[in-house]
Amino acid sequence: MPSTPALEGRSKRGRPATIDRDMIVAAALSIASEEGASAVSMSSVARRLGVGMPALYHYIRNVNELLGVVASALLADIPLPDSRLRWDRWLLAFAEEFRSTLKREPLLTRIPSLSVHQPFPAQTIERGLRTLVRGGFDELTAVVVFGEFVRKVVDLVYAEHARDEEVSIGQSPLHVLRARAEGVPATEISTLTSVLEALSSVPEDVEGVSDLLWEWNLHVELLGLRALLDDSSHHIRL
Repeated sequence: MPSTPALEGRSKRGRPATIDRDMIVAAALSIASEEGASAVSMSSVARRLGVGMPALYHYIRNVNELLGVVASALLADIPLPDSRLRWDRWLLAFAEEFRSTLKREPLLTRIPSLSVHQPFPAQTIERGLRTLVRGGFDELTAVVVFGEFVRKVVDLVYAEHARDEEVSIGQSPLHVLRARAEGVPATEISTLTSVLEALSSVPEDVEGVSDLLWEWNLHVELLGLRALLDDSSHHIRL
């Protein structure tokens, strides 16, 4: 993928600008890095490349396709775990690599289709399916399991980004929980009151919450998949 300096799509006077998809992806990533993921749009990419919108529309129809192209480029070379790992360990290792990419490139969490389609090359999907089938899932169930696992990772990392933004303005989950309980009689919220008392010495901006929730959620997810593997009556059938 071209580096930022290669984004010089500006044409000389009297000559049309020449761009390609690699340059478009690089421009979108550059904007996201400098101005934030929300700043990426068709118009901002066209400005960064120094071309008119018609030149961009020749390659990309709309912002959703733009983000999809970016996702495909970023996820094309994601490292894959050792195929000899047991299926659940393979999924955990895969999730860590995927999470690292999503956290490094927050633009990816803006892509709605990422939670619907498996945004990887066919070879990556094949590796995941083979691992699940070898672990005991039938092929159709393996397709659904892999897709839903990808969605879970995307959702968890999106929540991490949202949590970080809330904490930056003083709205950590613990702060909000304490604020909602304030002034409410303890008899009406006895369980919540007990929890907040147990957390009374915990600072509102405590570090490590995202890592804790990440590990906990994946643990729960894999517990469910192991139970599904043991109960073939809930496998997907057409």
